[in-house]
Amino acid sequence: MTTTVDSFDRHFAVNARAPWLLIREFGRRFQGTTKDADPGRIIAFTSDHVVGNLPYGASKGALDCITLAAAHEFAHLGVRANIINPGPIDTGWMTDEIRVAGSKQTPAGRLAGPEEPANLVAFLCSPQGQWINGQHLFSNGGFRTALGHRRKGSVRQYRHCGPPHRSHPPRRQRGRRGRRAVAGSGRGEVPACLEYAHSR
Repeated sequence: MTTTVDSFDRHFAVNARAPWLLIREFGRRFQGTTKDADPGRIIAFTSDHVVGNLPYGASKGALDCITLAAAHEFAHLGVRANIINPGPIDTGWMTDEIRVAGSKQTPAGRLAGPEEPANLVAFLCSPQGQWINGQHLFSNGGFRTALGHRRKGSVRQYRHCGPPHRSHPPRRQRGRRGRRAVAGSGRGEVPACLEYAHSR
């Protein structure tokens, strides 16, 4: 929350505005899928690293919504659009301390290299992956600090991104940990991006 306005704006320029312009131009130029050709693909890499790194995580959240919107708005062209959250990837930037901490939070006891998310990209771009569309996919090896992990003092966040659709507004339930919003009663419109945060 202590980031500067300049830093915030620059992160959104790089992580949201630039990909939006690229995705929009791709949709304009894409000629559509022929009977003998595979559909076009849009694959965005995202992150849930928000706490302590707000401009980065928030701008990646905007990218999520842009990509999922493309999955619907470019569907008539035969374009598939998906998001991959790869978790922490060791590409040489990590210190030994970060590697040790990250490895302890992954069931396999190690961090991923670039080849792990690349394998998922290859699948999504293959004919076998053409039915997968508009999805937010995790390829993080079970990294436990992913968005929504429950731990004392954490902030849990839930995000729905995509075109508005008919659903049910939240009803309130009271449990051991107090009131929480649960979809399931009445009728209403779910906004394009709905965020719900709950501090434990």
